[in-house]
Amino acid sequence: MKFTFAILTYNQERIIVETLESIKYQIEKFGAGYTFRLIIVDDNSKDRTANVIECWINSYRSLFESINFIRNGKNQGTVANYNTIMDKIGDEKFKLIAGDDLISSVNLLQESLPLKNDTLSTYVKLILENNRIYIQPKSLIRYFYNLKHKQTASFHLRSLRRGGYLHTPSTIYTKELYQKAECAKMNRQFRLFEDDPTWYSMIKNIPGLKIVFHSKGIVLYRIHNHSVSNTKIRTALSTEFDQELKKLYLAYQKDSKGAERMFHWIRCKTISLPKIFRIEKYIDLLYFWYQSAIVKQKPEFQMFAEHLKRQAVQEQVFYNQIKKAANKFYDQNGF
Repeated sequence: MKFTFAILTYNQERIIVETLESIKYQIEKFGAGYTFRLIIVDDNSKDRTANVIECWINSYRSLFESINFIRNGKNQGTVANYNTIMDKIGDEKFKLIAGDDLISSVNLLQESLPLKNDTLSTYVKLILENNRIYIQPKSLIRYFYNLKHKQTASFHLRSLRRGGYLHTPSTIYTKELYQKAECAKMNRQFRLFEDDPTWYSMIKNIPGLKIVFHSKGIVLYRIHNHSVSNTKIRTALSTEFDQELKKLYLAYQKDSKGAERMFHWIRCKTISLPKIFRIEKYIDLLYFWYQSAIVKQKPEFQMFAEHLKRQAVQEQVFYNQIKKAANKFYDQNGF
């Protein structure tokens, strides 16, 4: 069997080896019977990210049947690089990850094996911030609500348009599903993010699409100040990100009706304002209170939360090992 690991990188010199080491862990621990491909696109990093990657590849080339390392001559943005990778993936199972995230200690190959061409598999969002692994309580409540809610096409569409329905790094799918849904047709309208346009294309264009919510985390999602989607720090890039969001909200407005259509109209009109002035923030808060009231009535929610807290503890041990291995690599190779 074949499996492809793919990475998008930009200015991640000091953390990219952690990502690569998490892939190495998957191959060495779970990879018996598989052959592996590695695809990396570096979007013209201004630091030594590309040099670090080349050094790591030279050390561990034997892990992979083939390696395709693409170094852009100029910055092209997330969507162009994502589409470059998708064009190079065949019918094998794959996982695409950003160069600041890690694959968790869960057996990703086993999780991908039953994946079908009419299914999205999504997993719990495990946060990595300041070297600490944790789960946001709000995220946990929302995830459990979605896990237990009756899944229908209209529910998927409304939830996705409302925002935060699927955590992209923690979701896997097949290349055939991506092609059948004509995802590239919509996501090429954007430069900085492909995720929600891709999910929206799949849910809209694939009748009977199944979204399966799993009670574990497969990715350690890093939060840091240099992330494009980090809204705590206002930069020219985050302003461009907001403008692209507005374009997405306009598409949602066009496809919705009644009160939901008004909701997206308000989002478009207030996107450039501070969050305190955005009505959508308060609507979202009301909806979260509703979800909380439903979830806390479920006896199994506490068991679900405790199970994930235990995984977070296990992933902390795993991350500490990965970080130690990465630091050793940096030291041995003079970075």
